[in-house]
Amino acid sequence: LGTPFDAIYSAIFDVVNRTDAFRRTKDTSKENAIMYAGTGKKTAEKVLDWAEKNLSDQAKAWIAKEQARATEANNQAIFNEKNDISPIDVMNTPNANELASRASDIKELEDSLKTANAEAATELRKELRALNDEMQNLLLKADAVVGLDIPIHPAVRTALNKGNLVEVLSLLASTSPSARVSQIAGTLIKVAGTTKIEIVKNLKGADGTVVAGLFDPKTNTIKLNAEIGVNPHSILHETTHAAVSATLANKSHPVTKQLTKLYEDVKGSLNTYYGSESVDEFVSETFSNPEFQQQLAMLKPTGTQISALQRFFNTVGNFVRRMLGMQTRPINS
Repeated sequence: LGTPFDAIYSAIFDVVNRTDAFRRTKDTSKENAIMYAGTGKKTAEKVLDWAEKNLSDQAKAWIAKEQARATEANNQAIFNEKNDISPIDVMNTPNANELASRASDIKELEDSLKTANAEAATELRKELRALNDEMQNLLLKADAVVGLDIPIHPAVRTALNKGNLVEVLSLLASTSPSARVSQIAGTLIKVAGTTKIEIVKNLKGADGTVVAGLFDPKTNTIKLNAEIGVNPHSILHETTHAAVSATLANKSHPVTKQLTKLYEDVKGSLNTYYGSESVDEFVSETFSNPEFQQQLAMLKPTGTQISALQRFFNTVGNFVRRMLGMQTRPINS
């Protein structure tokens, strides 16, 4: 795992995110299979227990700080994501009060850690670990898509730096605490092809606005914003964009036919040049341009009760559902 620092940081990640034992897939490189064999929450707890007994107070203070920071980032990401789900989903979540209670307890423990002596800090860290486990269990039950904005495992970041999309998806599938994220990442490997991926500082779209990620079909490259785009959400979103873009070359594919029909239905109503010249441009702009998405959200093609934007994402959603072996939905609902 590189340096001792890297190993301890990976252990912190695995404990906070309750990572299962590392699972090698057929797309995992031999190098990473050897490097991460045996890692996961149980091994990580042993690593941190060893550190607690053998490292200096300064080192243990750093570990406590990083663990608290990772826990806070993890829980904040999940809460941010949950704020985007529908009110009906929130009302149907029986654990809402419990979630709030656990969050309050975790915050109180994190505050106590900042001023605790070494002996007290050891006990506080055990309590924090137990509370974090409870929090994760509640959150994973509450929302099937939890995990999209949880920080990625260090192994995934290493693969990102190498630009290997297949390896990125393979490691995301192996390390994500979310079963759904693991499933989607593992499935998208099949359509990753030769698409490249890279991290870019201050990434901006064609209109000059800062974006979390984008896919450039001309170079077949996914680009992630170094500051806000290095997360499962951006990786999976842009990989889906790349997969749909590649599918458009197959004129007989159902997705190509559906998106072409949508494009033909709305192109006369579009007030911008970009997105109206071809179905490829149309798809690219719809995936990545917020202003273009707003235009589509206000258009309802003849004979439909939903917006053009919803119809687009219904079509793309069915594309992913088919790959996952899930039931598709009517595109006009």
